[in-house]
Amino acid sequence: MKTIFKIILILNLFHFSLFSLSLEENRITSFLSLLYENILGREADRDGILFWESALYDQNQTAVEVTRYFFLSKELKEQNLSNEEYISRVYRTLLAREPDKEGFEYWLDMLENKKIPRLQLFYRFVFSKEFEELTLSHEIFPYNKKDLTIAFIERFYNLVLQRDSDQFGLNYWYEILHTAKKSPREIAKDFFYSKEFLQRDLTDKEFIEIAYRTLLNREADEEGLSFWLNKMKNGYSRDEVLDNFLDSYEFKTITDRFLKKSTPVFVDKFPPSFNLPFKVTVGDNQKEIIKLKAFDRSRPIRFEIEGEDGKFFGVDGDLLIEKEKLVFREPKDSNQDNIYEISIKAFDAKGNFVTKKFAIEVCPDYIDKKACLYGLYVKDSLSFGAHVNGVLKSGDLLFGTDKYGGLFVFQDENGSFKKVSRIEIDDFLMDIGIYKNYLFVLGGKRGVRLIDVNDSNNLKNEGIIIDDSATKLFIDRNYLFLSDSAGDVEIYDIQNPKKPIYLNSFSLPYGVSSIYIKDNKAFISANEGGVYIFDVKDLKNIEEVAHIDTNSTIKDVLVYKNFAYLAAFDEGVNIFDVSDIKSPKFIKNIKLDSKSVKLSLKNDYLFVADLYAGLKVVDILNPKAAKVVGYVSSGETLDIWIDKYTLYLAGGEGIDIVDISNPITKDIVSKVYIEGGAYKIALDKDKIFLADFRKNLDVVAIKDPENPILLKTLDISSKEDKAFSIDKEGDIFLGLNDMKEDYINDIVIYKDYILLAKGLEGVEILNKADLSVINFIKTKNSSQSIFIYDDMLYVAAENEILLFDISDMFKPKLLSTYRVNFSIDKICIDSDILVAVSEDGNLEILKVENGSLRFGAFFDLKKRIFDISIKDGYLFLAEGEEGIEIFDPDKLKIVKSIKNLKGYARDVEIYGNFLFSANLYEGIEIFDISKVLEPKFFAKADLYGVLGVKTDGEFLYAVDFNTGLNIIDISSIKNKSFLIKKRL
Repeated sequence: MKTIFKIILILNLFHFSLFSLSLEENRITSFLSLLYENILGREADRDGILFWESALYDQNQTAVEVTRYFFLSKELKEQNLSNEEYISRVYRTLLAREPDKEGFEYWLDMLENKKIPRLQLFYRFVFSKEFEELTLSHEIFPYNKKDLTIAFIERFYNLVLQRDSDQFGLNYWYEILHTAKKSPREIAKDFFYSKEFLQRDLTDKEFIEIAYRTLLNREADEEGLSFWLNKMKNGYSRDEVLDNFLDSYEFKTITDRFLKKSTPVFVDKFPPSFNLPFKVTVGDNQKEIIKLKAFDRSRPIRFEIEGEDGKFFGVDGDLLIEKEKLVFREPKDSNQDNIYEISIKAFDAKGNFVTKKFAIEVCPDYIDKKACLYGLYVKDSLSFGAHVNGVLKSGDLLFGTDKYGGLFVFQDENGSFKKVSRIEIDDFLMDIGIYKNYLFVLGGKRGVRLIDVNDSNNLKNEGIIIDDSATKLFIDRNYLFLSDSAGDVEIYDIQNPKKPIYLNSFSLPYGVSSIYIKDNKAFISANEGGVYIFDVKDLKNIEEVAHIDTNSTIKDVLVYKNFAYLAAFDEGVNIFDVSDIKSPKFIKNIKLDSKSVKLSLKNDYLFVADLYAGLKVVDILNPKAAKVVGYVSSGETLDIWIDKYTLYLAGGEGIDIVDISNPITKDIVSKVYIEGGAYKIALDKDKIFLADFRKNLDVVAIKDPENPILLKTLDISSKEDKAFSIDKEGDIFLGLNDMKEDYINDIVIYKDYILLAKGLEGVEILNKADLSVINFIKTKNSSQSIFIYDDMLYVAAENEILLFDISDMFKPKLLSTYRVNFSIDKICIDSDILVAVSEDGNLEILKVENGSLRFGAFFDLKKRIFDISIKDGYLFLAEGEEGIEIFDPDKLKIVKSIKNLKGYARDVEIYGNFLFSANLYEGIEIFDISKVLEPKFFAKADLYGVLGVKTDGEFLYAVDFNTGLNIIDISSIKNKSFLIKKRL
């Protein structure tokens, strides 16, 4: 469960911002995470961690001070915890253990009978030796004199006035005590003689009981209570009673404890704690890379840089800087992939040091932290020396027009363009189009001119074929559509380009800016008139179908799948759902802060020409969540043409040639968008089952992997079902399961059933056909991982493994349980062994024999484990930043490390002789493991945010926390043709 919430933290807070990975676990963040989890009962948020880090290190606050804020927080109060739960959280947080029975009952009595308030319970624990050792182990100073003084003052607020202190009062009394203006004895009397206390009008008995709790630190015994009541009955005043209590040894013990107690001595045995991401992305010529953030009590901290790529970087104070300009087009790093890998050492004043591996990714035309994922950069610029307003490419010829009558022709020679010719046309050139080997050039005065481009060395100007005052042209199949600024549209048959035949015409009330035809529907943008939709199946009988009215001037329109994209000149891009062509529905506006004039598409990316600023790239995989993912700044832009993985931008004085190979991920054959992303995947013949971050189970049909269909999304949270539960003796009984919201920790497909490990709830069993719940195995501990082998279900529930016979899924039979000494995160079975691992590296190997488990071996890897797989008796362990290691269970040692990984290994899948690693920040890395102990890097497919992979036949299925499901063709794995081997 912890793993899943940490993944969600990545999704919600990182948002692809690699700099934001500064929540990397270290001693201080580990402590703060414990406060969030144990006190507030939730995962830490990034802003909170950074705030409290600063409080502990920059403001020198103590562990007591910070922890007190958490226990007094509004968030905790709003949870309305029971006294039982409050005590448990105090134990877990301050003593790092569960409460013992005797201690729990004692403190419960104190709270239930209102003998002390909750804050005093906190103070009874927070100055303990256990808490001191806990905080020092996290390199945090436990408490200081001020904390002790504040705690002394809080006693009187809590026990005498029976309320929480206010900040003004705390500051006032702290100053009194700190400057010795009054003694502890005098301050005690001030509280007992205060107007607020006297107004409570307490009986003598109540007065004495409060004096015992406050001044003697215990409950009044019957004998003592009777003694003082008799004294007061015989004339003793309350002031005299107070004097006796204040003169006691017990009160002296309290004052010594809080006001004279020595504070811990911090002996710095630790190297500094780094708080850095694994990788940061920077733009061309970005001198300052990142602030090097490291913590240590022995200040100051000094940094050194090592590694082959380290020579390009230096340190200025705590800033990592470039020594020389790093340019995307001229990579200088050792791998020539624009990722500079270095090691940074942080030294404290005592010479302790820690080393951090770090990567700097250099990006072109950098706009945000995601730009390098898309690799957009201008490869070349062709200068025409004139104002270019149109561009297109046909074969190896690139054509450009300028508005003053020039037609430029360039020859593509293996990516290098050579100018062939320039044809002068006595007209203002408005638009160009291509049909077969003929170029249609539209002039503003004389109409359409035809250029024969069959022979690139001998272009023939065939002259004017249509004398018209049109301003836009569009070619669809063998039809030419011409429109003008008055709103008239004419249609010509151009099967014989030299002799176009007029077919029909129609008129709009506004001037036409663009025409786009899809599925016999013409989408015509009419400037301020919006978009008109016509049925053009029968060109002799054209009918208007619908009208999209907008408040913007629409300069271009195109349609992809069931959505229309409108270039709104002043608003960016407007998206409409046109699945019902007669009733278009507005979906979203993408504000671009630009002047959108032209649109083009490639797969799931929309390219937008900005009249003044170049190119914007929009991810439209999910139109409802469309977002800008990159840009190229190239100045004025009027037209776009896309050819394979190259984009041509017309504008200014020439054409910019842009590499767009990265956005068009060549090896991904299809995607299924799952809102919020997915983290778990299971395969079953022609269906896939996904666990997503909205607590849903998604079902995707993959009968045709190139056209997957999202069949159903099932909400698996918060419902009541019949359930099998397990009692203390391990027996199963049928009852009702009151389920709480929870995430799916694991999915297994078995025959006609789907089994879901649902954390706090247990194992839910669904009928695969209709997804109805047929059973529920309630486990007393949180179910983390499930595995089925030989009709046996193995359930890892915290520190227990439960073994069930599921030959009859309606009556699962518990055969045995086995307890380990750690919390299990993952189990894996191969033949007669079961391997259980914890997140922090505990590994236990068990023997499977006749429905029971027995101990085989134990090993502590002391490394974070995310996933495990088995081949030929060897364990393959995904270890995050450490990559993948191969473990020999017979020798109980790591026998091989796969260090090619540059990101974060989250999942491993073995397919034949290939190992697929889901690398969170780098994609899917593939290794040839035909020789298990000689793994070889094979290839890589870029896929950011990948969390899990599964293989089946010719396809690999991967889930990520951004889009959901990605389907990759691996049919040609042996010759690598399906994969991108290096960054482009």
